[in-house]
Amino acid sequence: MPLELIGRIILLLAVVVCCVIDVRTKKIPNAITFPVAAIGVLFGFLMGGVNGALMSVAGWFIGAVVTVALAMAPVGPKTGGERIGMGDAKLIAAAGAFLGPTGCGVLLFYFCLCFGLLSAVYLARTVPWDQVMLIAKATISGAKLDESVIDVNKFELQRKATIPISIAILVGLLITQGFQQQTLNFLGFGPEEHKQSDAAPAPTP
Repeated sequence: MPLELIGRIILLLAVVVCCVIDVRTKKIPNAITFPVAAIGVLFGFLMGGVNGALMSVAGWFIGAVVTVALAMAPVGPKTGGERIGMGDAKLIAAAGAFLGPTGCGVLLFYFCLCFGLLSAVYLARTVPWDQVMLIAKATISGAKLDESVIDVNKFELQRKATIPISIAILVGLLITQGFQQQTLNFLGFGPEEHKQSDAAPAPTP
């Protein structure tokens, strides 16, 4: 079995395990993310020598820095001082050690898309739709709304509930592993030969 395929399987299994733990405990253990990152660097060395190991380290660094920057960005509601936990950042960094800088960039792209969708789904689940309908009916009819039927505190508690972001990481990883090259081609970062083939043929002398 090729080393690259073995590495993909190890990474996928590790993320699945972290996802299950995160859903159950709201935490991603360092006992998994750090060893997985080290294994990623080892696989980089086995497949590409010192240069491969350096690419793995670069992928780990990019994953960690970008995710921490997203976590600390002053946008959106915060939970415990950050929206993306440090466990999530370590997990993405560990994936970056296997994927390298380019693959990590694709993973971050899909992670952001999946994270946005996941947040929208969780927010939709917390909305008290029966109360929203009462407000809409009262607004349309011009009737006076009884404020006692609106449980604002409950809604705020639900809105600030912790989201298991590892789900978005897992889905983003699956898409990355299946469609990394197609994504790069679509975004215009494909191989040079593809770009050359798209260019007009040179005139023959």
